[in-house]
Amino acid sequence: MSDKTKQDNPYAAPSVAVDPPSSQQGSVQLAYGLGSYRSARGAAVVARVFLYINAVVAALSMSAAIWAASGGGRSYIAHMPKALLVYSLLIIVAVIARVACAIPFCIWFYRAYANLLGLGSDYTAFKLGWAPGSFFVPILNLIRPQQIAREIWMNSKNDEASTNWGIVNRWWGFWLGGNIISYIASRFTGNASMLNTGLWVGAFADLLLVAAAITGASMVARIEQRQSEMAAQLAARGHEAAASGAISG
Repeated sequence: MSDKTKQDNPYAAPSVAVDPPSSQQGSVQLAYGLGSYRSARGAAVVARVFLYINAVVAALSMSAAIWAASGGGRSYIAHMPKALLVYSLLIIVAVIARVACAIPFCIWFYRAYANLLGLGSDYTAFKLGWAPGSFFVPILNLIRPQQIAREIWMNSKNDEASTNWGIVNRWWGFWLGGNIISYIASRFTGNASMLNTGLWVGAFADLLLVAAAITGASMVARIEQRQSEMAAQLAARGHEAAASGAISG
């Protein structure tokens, strides 16, 4: 199978290495016709704000679930306890907050991935559109976003931390676990006899989603910092090379 075929097949393994570049140069060969490094700081700030909002909403949802479960509420509609009503409303708010967060996060994710081409990487393991797109493709969305986030982390800066992507694994583990357990909780709460169990399971899912949002916000900030530092280093090297050339000329 040719490299082009692997790139076009979203389920194929990466056809290029995602290790940090052994050397960083002031100019690089750009893939997919995009330009050089462009700071994603603005998108990172907005994404972090929405991630923290999601953390607060998930924490409130967790509290409401525990409140409802502790009260032993088992009835629906007209006889639904106040805690269950609050919990139900917070679920709706959580969905809205998650959709609102997805937009700035995907914008930042794309820009951070594209920036690798201006920070010393000759190419990326996947086409740039897969950065946001991988979240919306069934099955693929279980692994591809984590792979891209890991590549962004590793290639944003050539230092000792490049191979220490634990924060990426924690973010993705919390996010994936929280969503899977949340789905399980929804199956329980749809059954009156299992309502309390579903509430406790839902509270645990919300706890994981709180951790995912906070860890994600930290990951965004650290990647942005790594890319900014690498860009500054490359700019300094470019100035030094230009000055050296002027002197020798």
